Amino acid sequence: MNVKTVVALSVLSASAVTVGVRLAFPGRADSDHGLLLDDQHWGARFSKAMSYTFWPEFTGKRGEAIKQFETLVAQQETMPVEEHQAQTYLYLGNMLAERDPERARSIWRKGLRRHPDNAELRARRAQ
Repeated sequence: MNVKTVVALSVLSASAVTVGVRLAFPGRADSDHGLLLDDQHWGARFSKAMSYTFWPEFTGKRGEAIKQFETLVAQQETMPVEEHQAQTYLYLGNMLAERDPERARSIWRKGLRRHPDNAELRARRAQ
């Protein structure tokens, strides 16, 4: 193999990795852009939080996901209740459950106060 071939293969490999990351986490750029335009945009922030939940543990993105979900909880406390927002409490609690079960239960209870008819949150409360 000559040097040009090695360089070409290196460039192709790097491009494939970049494209693979973009394909694996397509919503991230869109949610970042949406939050630049409106940092209170529920859908953009929820999308960003969810995208971080799919990253492997060693990347440290789990903490960023928790931070984004906590921001959503704080924002939701000032907004009218919408049924889909119960997912924020559910996912945040689920992420905290292994490391801090009491805090997870606290988040689920907080979610139940705003979404008393949500079956998933009721089921978590019983854990």
